[in-house]
Amino acid sequence: MIYRGVEYRLVQSIAPKGWRWSFEYAGRQRSGHKSHREEAFVHLRRSIDQAIRRYDGPQPDSQTHQRHTERDGACKLVGSSIGEAIPGVAD
Repeated sequence: MIYRGVEYRLVQSIAPKGWRWSFEYAGRQRSGHKSHREEAFVHLRRSIDQAIRRYDGPQPDSQTHQRHTERDGACKLVGSSIGEAIPGVAD
């Protein structure tokens, strides 16, 4: 089955009795076990959401970053030095 583009497995287990879930994301395997199917599915979805945020979240760029300008409330791109504007980028 697929949730948010991530293929996962949710299967009933005999010993220990309950439900096992697993998925792989960004080269890392995650798995868990819960007594009830609904609990397992909720935990599985939370784990997938967490993995997506962790590995696909906003990545700060070492060359440029967005800096909030208080005078107009807009964001502009600035260079690595504070206040140094990037050539070709209009305010």
